[in-house]
Amino acid sequence: SPFDIWHIVFENRWLLGGILAVLSALLESVGLVLQKKAQYKLMGDNLHPNDPKPPRKQVIGTFLFWLGLCMYLAYSPINMLALKYAPETTVLPLNAIVIILNALLSFIVLYERFTRQDVAASLVCMAGALVMNTAMSQTIPGHLEDFPVEEVLRLSNDLLVNEGFAAYIIAWVALLAMCLYIMKFVSMQSVAKPFAVPLLVGLLRTLFHFMSKILVTLVARSTHVKVRNDPIMGKAGTFTTLLFILTVLAISEGVQQLPCRFFVPAMFVSCQVLT
Repeated sequence: SPFDIWHIVFENRWLLGGILAVLSALLESVGLVLQKKAQYKLMGDNLHPNDPKPPRKQVIGTFLFWLGLCMYLAYSPINMLALKYAPETTVLPLNAIVIILNALLSFIVLYERFTRQDVAASLVCMAGALVMNTAMSQTIPGHLEDFPVEEVLRLSNDLLVNEGFAAYIIAWVALLAMCLYIMKFVSMQSVAKPFAVPLLVGLLRTLFHFMSKILVTLVARSTHVKVRNDPIMGKAGTFTTLLFILTVLAISEGVQQLPCRFFVPAMFVSCQVLT
């Protein structure tokens, strides 16, 4: 019966995390497509890639845009919840389903026509997603519950003086500056221009993903008095929220500038490489 199915799902934490990961990928894909659909409806049926895009204020005023935005906003909390129940080696490969969903929805809902390069790039991403799902961990999680409290606090408080993380941040800032420069000063005819926004999204999203894992780990151990009284909890929450807002703004910009058939796979590759 349906009740028995739900009972099995909630009893199996790894399975629950996997279902939440798939649900988050569905919300992300549909949310982005609906935002793009709002733009296309304003441009008319016989739109061309070089047609002038409607003003952002006009797009924001549509119901479809807000519906898509709300669905996308629901993606991150559900994905963070998935990380609580399942290890990242399960959640991350299942999130890659967004590539398959985007290819279908871009063709069926947005009527975007794929070039040979688009098809090849999407197939490569799909193949990567299938390999990731095949190779994903079968370990039933308990990783957050068993993670030592002292180790959580030490890792969180010493993050800025960690040599590996410092090197990552230096490279991150350099790539961020390059993206902003290309977006601001490079002409639309340049080959590098279309890749700047997906790379920017990848930079923001990977750092947000890293911080959200720390935040989820802290929340999972928040019943412990040491974690609850440590100021790192508030700092991690504030920084993660800021990264989330910046990521949403960057993704919204990418959806408005680029066709979904290109933007989503490019964003996916950027996130995986930087992760």
